[in-house]
Amino acid sequence: MKRIVITLAITSIALFNSCKNDPSKSIKKVGDTTVESKVIFGKVHNVSAADFKKAINLEGATLIDVRTPEEFTGANGKSDGHIEGAIMVDWYKRTFQNYMLNFPLDKPIVIYCRSGNRTSKATAALQTLGFKEIYNLDKGIKDWKAAKLPLVKGDTEANKVFQEQMKTSNNNVEAAIAKVMKAGMKIYHVNNKDFQEAMNLEGATIVDVRRPEEYADWHIKDVTLNINWEKRTFSEKIQQYDKSKPILIYCRTGNRTSKTATAMQAMGFQKVYNLEKGIKNWKANGFPTILAEKK
Repeated sequence: MKRIVITLAITSIALFNSCKNDPSKSIKKVGDTTVESKVIFGKVHNVSAADFKKAINLEGATLIDVRTPEEFTGANGKSDGHIEGAIMVDWYKRTFQNYMLNFPLDKPIVIYCRSGNRTSKATAALQTLGFKEIYNLDKGIKDWKAAKLPLVKGDTEANKVFQEQMKTSNNNVEAAIAKVMKAGMKIYHVNNKDFQEAMNLEGATIVDVRRPEEYADWHIKDVTLNINWEKRTFSEKIQQYDKSKPILIYCRTGNRTSKTATAMQAMGFQKVYNLEKGIKNWKANGFPTILAEKK
């Protein structure tokens, strides 16, 4: 694969606070970042291992491994390493979108994870960020390995350089996302008070995107749904709800929902409210939570 040239492909910032005749106008302060966007979403190709190998060689393509550092290098003993030429951008990190915005939006992005679970959601987030052409290894590196295609262990110089550069970059995820937005749908990154007020918006649905065992410990209000962001079925389940109505989402610290919000925007949800620092901060500041019913 050709050497990756890291370029910052970010357009002008488009930040707005509220619109006339919008149900959210009752909220005086809607977080630090209110993003309005009208994005022409790029195309996602879910491909086999054979076609993925071809996509890696497309002109200007960037190969991204979205797994953890241990999986990438094979240091965990459970992984055979990565596909040669890949750069590691950990999907689980809150900085995922930030890091990805250092690659050209108009060039092919070729991504993979272990089984296709993580990339099934990452593709939607990349669409929202403005990437035009996305190739996803449909069944992950497991399918690549089954096809007897090569893997390499250890780190690479290109990946080391990228990770070092990212340590000194601006890691404000919401601001980075805002820079590629145009005008139309809305993501509200809100504080505790504004999230509480948003619960009263007409037709609002509250969704806890954490794992069931986290939800069972404590969550916000009886009406809260639990749809696990980490499961591949998240997209199918969340899209059963009205996309024109407000959707309020939260996780533990805001890490998962920082990505959930952009993925939901790619799905067509028009008003997404994200509890910016998660339920941990909500509870620490005295806002009410309840125990789930133990079964």
